Amino acid sequence: MMSLLNTGISLRVATLIKPSEVSSTKQVAQALAIRLFPELQTKKWLIYSFDKDSPRARELLVEFLSEVKKTPAGEYQVRIAGEECQQHCLFLDETSQSNEAVKKNFTAKLEAEQSDVFRLKVSEFSLEEKYIEECESMQRLDEKCIRSISIRDARRKMKKLDQKYFFLKKYNHNQYYLFLQK
Repeated sequence: MMSLLNTGISLRVATLIKPSEVSSTKQVAQALAIRLFPELQTKKWLIYSFDKDSPRARELLVEFLSEVKKTPAGEYQVRIAGEECQQHCLFLDETSQSNEAVKKNFTAKLEAEQSDVFRLKVSEFSLEEKYIEECESMQRLDEKCIRSISIRDARRKMKKLDQKYFFLKKYNHNQYYLFLQK
């Protein structure tokens, strides 16, 4: 267990932004840029994963990039996953192909420089989603379990069920999950 603490790997999902009411996409982008600022400043690459059919995720991307420009991290070059880019790049990765293009073209580079990459997966959720019981006993969580556990935990903290919420979770040292309520 001491090894896990020293290397920074967690077995459970950590909350970075607690469930908060959404007033606008700009508000979500501001909170995200502020919370991810250390990673934005120190990492070379950000992989932005999203559902290609989600207009909210695309709108959030535009607002997020605008907010990042205002920070000392500066401007990111936007590329499609699989395109070459030396540093300070944001790769767009549609979840229908989740990380396949990146893995195909950048596997060697990502493995060699894993500390220079972080991923942000944006997904929409519904409060009616069922909790997956098997996730409770898993040592290492897959994306379905990260989603299920995160939504279950967030639901407990949502006071006004007639409002829309968002929250940010972190898993391992470089995987971030932003959830937007439908």
